[in-house]
Amino acid sequence: MKKKYHLKSYIRTTIATALGTLLLFMMPACGQAPTALTLTPTVAPESPAVLACESTAVPTAAIACQEATAVSNLCPTETEAPKVIGNHGSNVENGGLAIYSNSYVYYADNGLYKYETYNEESTKVLDMPNIAYLNDAGDNIYFVDTDGYRVHTYHKHTGEVTPLSIYGAYELLVFGDYLYYQYAIGDEADMHMYRAKLDGSEVTDMGFAGRYFCPDDTFIYFSNMDDAGHLYKYDITTGEIIKVKSDTATQINVLKDKIYYIDQNDDHQVISINKTGAGRELVINDPCVSLNHHGDDLIFTRRDYKALERYNTRDHSLETLIHYADINGITVVDDWVFFEIPMQLEICSGVFRMHLKTSKVFPPLPLTRLVKITDYNADKNSLTVDAVEYLVGDDAIKGYAKEKGVSEARAERRLLESNVNYFVRNKNLRDEQYRVEPYTGIKLYTHDNGTVELSSYAATTEDLFSLLESDPDMVDNLLLVVTTMGNEIMWIEEYRPS
Repeated sequence: MKKKYHLKSYIRTTIATALGTLLLFMMPACGQAPTALTLTPTVAPESPAVLACESTAVPTAAIACQEATAVSNLCPTETEAPKVIGNHGSNVENGGLAIYSNSYVYYADNGLYKYETYNEESTKVLDMPNIAYLNDAGDNIYFVDTDGYRVHTYHKHTGEVTPLSIYGAYELLVFGDYLYYQYAIGDEADMHMYRAKLDGSEVTDMGFAGRYFCPDDTFIYFSNMDDAGHLYKYDITTGEIIKVKSDTATQINVLKDKIYYIDQNDDHQVISINKTGAGRELVINDPCVSLNHHGDDLIFTRRDYKALERYNTRDHSLETLIHYADINGITVVDDWVFFEIPMQLEICSGVFRMHLKTSKVFPPLPLTRLVKITDYNADKNSLTVDAVEYLVGDDAIKGYAKEKGVSEARAERRLLESNVNYFVRNKNLRDEQYRVEPYTGIKLYTHDNGTVELSSYAATTEDLFSLLESDPDMVDNLLLVVTTMGNEIMWIEEYRPS
């Protein structure tokens, strides 16, 4: 890969004025035209000089500070909360695969695509590979070409692509009238957080190594790599840099009045705190890899469980959305979650999207779920099924209470009266219909009077529908593990609780 680097011209001015015994160090005003040092160019001649917006305090890495305390100041850029937020921080950190703009979703998949949210068909609008960190800003989409990590703009109406004079950009974020990014690629990369005007001018070294940017109101939350990756925030209206929490925070999400993140100090568990840094709570106890959010839900992947999962922060319910391979790059826009499956020994790889309300995946992925049959048509070889969860013990009581709208005490009594310690809870709002094909693999169990399991056997399509027609009462209690691809069933196995 051809590498291109910044031309750096640093202007550092210190003015000292004695007022009695008090010595004040005044910071140079941002936006003044600097007298640039002449260096050997390593980028295109039009590259802007890099301004150094110096702090009035000692470097953040040298300060042992309490939580939620200001440790330094930079030049402010805004007077109020910006109206333009190019993408959510948790999306940017996961590659920024998609953005939502005026009823359209734009997404990157070996090029730039767009589609209307109610339409399953996509149109390729830019034939340019290696696109990442999509940001929406008015008529333009900002992105990084990862072949060189140069920032570009794409005009939504004209299709014009304009390269900016910013190279080595990682985790690009549009916030208000500025671009923010980490200068992470290239021989001269210093891993610092930088900002620049939307036209690529006035590139400013912010003086600290920041990553994992998450905008909220007038703040950018980030992981300060100069202080062990601890959680900080930068106030764009005052220029203050404030330490929030002594946790090594990644995958930072802001949901209402709380901050959620993966803490690498605690074996990559998901932690929540309030915005002052207090009220620390353990949310997900297992090691996690990716974290995003949709409404009140956390969308995440765990290190040792190949699945995309959803955790509701209000009722604390947990649901597996997709159980398939390694899932990377979780990006949530509108009611869609985009994700990437890397090239490997799997049936499918590439960029996929899932509608979080209907559970539909495009392009189709093999999905394995536990289902209950609600209808069938032997003439058309079709099954209508409802995705369910098999709950036992306390989970069965809670699931019964929630679905039936009764107290947990009443739910427990009803399960005891039914002489069962489990509950089958519906997961989908509507049933789905699939075809059983001649190549569908089927594994069933022999039964004695429809109740006693004897042994498993490889069944045919005719065997399956004969079983369904022979005992309607058994069908009501029959659970199947099915693997579907689009509208077709690839595998069926009768579920036998352990």
